[in-house]
Amino acid sequence: MRNEQDGEINRILIAGRPEFERCDNTVKTSKYTILSFLPVATGEQFRRVSNIYFLITGFIMAIGNYTGWYNSAVNHFTTLGPLILIICVSLAQEGAADIGRHRSDSATNNYDCVVLRRSDELDSENGKRETSILQGKDVTVNLQKSYFNRVQSAVSASNSESEGHSCKIAFESIRRRDIRQGHIVLIRNKEMVPADVILLASSSDNGTAYVETSSIDGETNLKLRVSPHLPKEVLNEIHRSSARDLNASEQKVIRETLAEATKRICRQTALGFPDATSAYENRSNAIAAPDAGQRSSFFRAMERGRSAMKLASNGASYEHVKRNLWRSTELGIEDKTCIKYATAVRSESPNASVDTFGGVLYLPPIHDGDRSIEIPLGVDNLLLRGAVLRNTEWAIGISCFTGKDTKLVKNSVKTPSKFSKLDQLLNRTVIAILCLMAVIIALVSIGANVTNNRYFDELW
Repeated sequence: MRNEQDGEINRILIAGRPEFERCDNTVKTSKYTILSFLPVATGEQFRRVSNIYFLITGFIMAIGNYTGWYNSAVNHFTTLGPLILIICVSLAQEGAADIGRHRSDSATNNYDCVVLRRSDELDSENGKRETSILQGKDVTVNLQKSYFNRVQSAVSASNSESEGHSCKIAFESIRRRDIRQGHIVLIRNKEMVPADVILLASSSDNGTAYVETSSIDGETNLKLRVSPHLPKEVLNEIHRSSARDLNASEQKVIRETLAEATKRICRQTALGFPDATSAYENRSNAIAAPDAGQRSSFFRAMERGRSAMKLASNGASYEHVKRNLWRSTELGIEDKTCIKYATAVRSESPNASVDTFGGVLYLPPIHDGDRSIEIPLGVDNLLLRGAVLRNTEWAIGISCFTGKDTKLVKNSVKTPSKFSKLDQLLNRTVIAILCLMAVIIALVSIGANVTNNRYFDELW
């Protein structure tokens, strides 16, 4: 989705919903195809002036041999034969080098990578599961829980699957070329980052990851990348709404397992809610924040949640908790139509700058009618294609730029044709010789003509 605003193009991606209209993740370094090899490669051979000279000379000789216009002293094959042999050898060398590039591209583009997919979609498409992750087992996600609910009653948890409020997430093995913008990608330790990825979670503390970027900028030292976190004011309200107090250790360090991170990301993205609306398109985003004397629906929701959890903790029945929530609605806390939102990313257009990145991560609102949670993104949140994950068991992120849109490809140059300084020197030398020959021939011709006209009677 593209949205023009203030003269700039905003690139909008919905996490977990691949964009098949945008470019795939194929990277091409080869120069030729089967159809273009002969015309293009042969044309490049005539960048050398000497080849052009001998071709014209041989052509002139051939005209003299096959027509009666003039007689040629030398057979044209003595000039065209060596020229054809030299060009054929050069074409063979160029073709062998390009075949090597094709093989390298094939190995790079067909390398196995892992993305997160819904199990039902994967099974319907006969996709391939990655058996080395969680022993090939799917992750069951309770969609009734949300990323801002830290405590849930045992009753709702036990009834979640029977009510159909769950889904299974599988780890699909796909070729690197098939990764699209919007895919949720899993990267393992010592693996190359397959595309420009916005980091969401990792095995390290607080979702950090280390990458080596020697193939991008030549620096061998490891760089720290961090995943975006909820703003402090939102975290404070979330923690305050829970039925327990957070310990100091929990406030400092958060470490997730792969299954926990998968569940959290699923509840926030289109993986859990395929038909969800982009959090960027939340109409409440355009509404100004309430005045200090007003109470937003967010805080009212927190109060309702606290009262319901107190009843649940005191042993109240599920029906009692439900009646209490319904009574709160009747007393003036109105419910709005429940609209599911999925995490969205608004980013800058593709560019070649590896040291800068700008964007915003839009998380679903805490409560119906609230604004989406906006988290600014920078270069510290971006894993560049070509970097290698180090000292981190795994990392998960949103594929932001793929293929020709990645910063690595934007900085790469088209494979140049082989034309050395010696070839350039030979070109200049041949041109100088031809010019000198033309001058000498012109002077000799003029002198011969003058002498012939002046002394014609005496010479004959």
